[in-house]
Amino acid sequence: MIDVDNFKYINDNYGHDVGDIVLQSIAQTLLSCVRKTDNVIRYGGDEFVIVFYSMPKDILKVKLDGVRRSVETLVLDSYPDLHMSVSIGGAYGIEKTTELFKAADNMMYQSKIAKNRVTICFLDEDENNAEKSDKGEME
Repeated sequence: MIDVDNFKYINDNYGHDVGDIVLQSIAQTLLSCVRKTDNVIRYGGDEFVIVFYSMPKDILKVKLDGVRRSVETLVLDSYPDLHMSVSIGGAYGIEKTTELFKAADNMMYQSKIAKNRVTICFLDEDENNAEKSDKGEME
């Protein structure tokens, strides 16, 4: 689950047209970060969901942090001073889709506390097992 950081600020200060450009640019960036077998979905407003299929958990950590870094380095030609970032929550396991989705949403809200962060919950391990990544470093 991915949430665009400070999206209300972007809309309020740059206008909704620029907000739309930001969403389109981030969507294209997300698509460029995934395999053809994965799905990128705009969930609503400024949130996206990526569904990865058959991905090892150690690759998931690297992949989600790569997504975060790709958005962080995104530059809009018309607005080079506009910096974008995303807060990402991930869930890994063989649970039901609804359980994975709820866990990813909870992890996203943890990431939003500091912004520009990845937090992952591994449901096939300890319930309280969550790993965080901030600006490329896993904690």
